[in-house]
Amino acid sequence: MTGCRAIDTYYIATTSIVSGILVSADKTMIENAKKYGVEAYYIHDTNDYNKLISKIS
Repeated sequence: MTGCRAIDTYYIATTSIVSGILVSADKTMIENAKKYGVEAYYIHDTNDYNKLISKIS
């Protein structure tokens, strides 16, 4: 059991399968994604936001 909400599990798994980047305003989902090795960014965190912008620029 992952402890994630069902919809979070869907997005985390999909991101992992496509080797994508997860961006969300849901802090719990981002924490769970990072726990499972998925690259994820919490859009309301300035540090995460800046890392994301640097990565996609």
